[in-house]
Amino acid sequence: MHHRLMKVFKSLNNLENKLTTGIAIFDFDGTLTKRDTLLAFIEFTHNKRRLYWELLLLSPQLILMKFGFGNNEIVKTKLLDRLFKGTKKETLKAWAQAFCDKYFNALLRPAGLAKVLDLQRQGYRIILVTASVEIWVKPFADRMNVELIGTKFLFNQQIFTGRLATPNCRGLEKVNRLKTYLKTEKLPPFLMHGDSDGDRSLYAEASTYFHRPFD
Repeated sequence: MHHRLMKVFKSLNNLENKLTTGIAIFDFDGTLTKRDTLLAFIEFTHNKRRLYWELLLLSPQLILMKFGFGNNEIVKTKLLDRLFKGTKKETLKAWAQAFCDKYFNALLRPAGLAKVLDLQRQGYRIILVTASVEIWVKPFADRMNVELIGTKFLFNQQIFTGRLATPNCRGLEKVNRLKTYLKTEKLPPFLMHGDSDGDRSLYAEASTYFHRPFD
């Protein structure tokens, strides 16, 4: 499987077709990946014990979220604040690149990667729209040769403040961010690939959508 993935991405890196057939949007976590990259990134930068401890501290909020009463953005910000506040931007970028280098093949779904490649060969413009933070998704997007819209960290003098610079890129915020990115009030026709309730606002705007297409 490893050699097949390397062959796919060698083709991606050498892709020369610059014509645009249309736009294809992909969610990242759970759609193109086999697991949540927030948790995987924390495990990589810290360790499993620290990850489980932080999740235990947040368990009351996580239980509320499970039953639809919690606020995803608040819980996510608390977790990121506790683990990464005060970290230099360059350090985070270095961790993100190392994370991608080590886990790209293990995290990404082969069928999803093949679909990205197939659409690129057809001339589609590919954009990842994800609730995950751009800083650790960017190396994956760069390797796939695709564009990226995600949640952003807020930095002050290149130091992470523990806060988000944008709302969590989930649900309707995905639609808002895509409109801003494309500089339009009305989205053009696009294909959408997602896996969760957080993608349903984009499903409603898409000309065609695919739910959990690579499971």
